[in-house]
Amino acid sequence: MSPANSRKRSPALGPPALVLAVIGAIGGGADAWGAPITFNSAAGILFQGGAAAVDSSTIIATLVHGLTGSPFAVGAATAILRYGWLFSQIFVAYVKIPTD
Repeated sequence: MSPANSRKRSPALGPPALVLAVIGAIGGGADAWGAPITFNSAAGILFQGGAAAVDSSTIIATLVHGLTGSPFAVGAATAILRYGWLFSQIFVAYVKIPTD
């Protein structure tokens, strides 16, 4: 066996493991429960970024822009999406609120 092959290889780090390794290397203080503040901050940042990327407003606006290329259509689709969320709440409030 050659010396190059006898070296122990470290496992490859995927993106999540690499992020955690970088966070661990940076270090930082700890909060009241003992969790590293840097780790909690990075987890929050990654969660908010992922939530924004898969938000229905982002997906619909990107789809409509890709299909039509019209800024008016993108705005109309976003407004219709928002209206769909609000109209059902107004209807349920009208039905559920008792009147004298």
